[in-house]
Amino acid sequence: QSRSIPCFPAFTVGQMMDSDKIKSRDYLWSAPVKGEEVKLPGPPFKLTRTPHTLRTLAPELGQHNQGIGDVARRQSSPETGRVLDLGQGASVPHCGRILAWMGADVIQVESSNRLTSRNSPPFAQGRQGPNTGSLYNALGTNKRSCTLDLTTPQGVELFKGLVQVSDVVIENFATRTMLKFGLGYETLKELNPSIIMLSVSAFGRTGPMKEYVGMHSAVNLFSGVCEVTGYSPEDRPRILGTILPDPVSGTAACMAILEALYYRERTGQGQHIDLSMSETFVNFIPESVAEYSRVGHPPPAIGNRDPYKVPHGVYRCKGADHWVAISVSTEEEWRSLCSTIGQPEVAQDPLFAEPSVRWQHHNELDGIITRWTRQRSHYEAMHLLQQAGVSAGAALNPKDLLNDPHLKARRRVVWTDHPEAGRHRMVGAVWDIGNVPPLKYRHAPCIGQHTDEVLRDLLGLSEQEVERLREEKALT
Repeated sequence: QSRSIPCFPAFTVGQMMDSDKIKSRDYLWSAPVKGEEVKLPGPPFKLTRTPHTLRTLAPELGQHNQGIGDVARRQSSPETGRVLDLGQGASVPHCGRILAWMGADVIQVESSNRLTSRNSPPFAQGRQGPNTGSLYNALGTNKRSCTLDLTTPQGVELFKGLVQVSDVVIENFATRTMLKFGLGYETLKELNPSIIMLSVSAFGRTGPMKEYVGMHSAVNLFSGVCEVTGYSPEDRPRILGTILPDPVSGTAACMAILEALYYRERTGQGQHIDLSMSETFVNFIPESVAEYSRVGHPPPAIGNRDPYKVPHGVYRCKGADHWVAISVSTEEEWRSLCSTIGQPEVAQDPLFAEPSVRWQHHNELDGIITRWTRQRSHYEAMHLLQQAGVSAGAALNPKDLLNDPHLKARRRVVWTDHPEAGRHRMVGAVWDIGNVPPLKYRHAPCIGQHTDEVLRDLLGLSEQEVERLREEKALT
């Protein structure tokens, strides 16, 4: 870390909870649960003007059945919000993509001198370049691109001008980077008192680890999640794969921005949002946090099994690497499962008669189920079990996802045509809103594609002024 290398040890849940970083940020909340005081994860973001407090405990079942009236609905502003997206990697770009899908004018402010997202493979047709990277083309849809070099005085002044006509600034640089540019929140607030600024980092902008660098792996490791996601208590720490912390944090960031916009709509005041990716990820394991605070250790790692549902697991199907997930919650589902796999007598077997007994003989039960699933494709197994009322889902790879008939029918797989990356499919927004027309997708912008347009239309610069700035290397 002293050399800015994103490296971190695998924390247990207890090490995470007892760390100075967690304590300094007042992240964990205390709450009475069934007569005991336990610790629970708090919100992963801190807002300067609307700090969160533990207003109420989780309600008892049916506690508010009486007295629930109609919820007043506010009419949102018809104006399109403007977002300056400085994000690199995936977390903040994902947040910007959601805001763009919601209708905001999201301007990717970037420089060809630093192209973290655009340089990430794989590349379309194997041609490496700033406009062919698959990660950026997925996260950049419906945005505009404006190239500014913020290491130059002219670039900084242009950005300040954009701040004055924008609503939100989102960034995930190292903690001091925006201050080095002269673009910290206090400066932006002077330029535009209503500006909302989001800062995303692995460990937050305050506390003893605010200068630490980390990506998705470090977030996994600090959060304690890796202690409880292994196959057994004796297994090595297992991090959840790929870049899962990034879209999770980006979605949480979007929620925080909407909260800040709601506050601004009522008061006219903006604010700063400090989001910690590692704190976002701790929210994956609230039961482990609570259990550690009660008895000094979290629930043990149990692989794909569930402490209450049985059978519960992922079963190999016909094919090289095809699987189906099965989860049984009720006795009715259990009997339907046994009948569907052609083993109705198993439902009456003393080894499997009760859920607690079935759990003790889970290995034998897995063998019986696998002999059936190995004879069928993952889709066939899913459909047969679903038709019988059993919770089951095919484990889909990317090819399966893009060709899945259900996702296609719901317009979740969309085509885009990119001038350099070509025609390709991607997963689109995951919502439909009433009578709002279907979202129209635009391809991710080529680098600097909208620089002239943005500077001309938003800042009133002439073509000659833009060309001069380009010659002075302020627009790179």
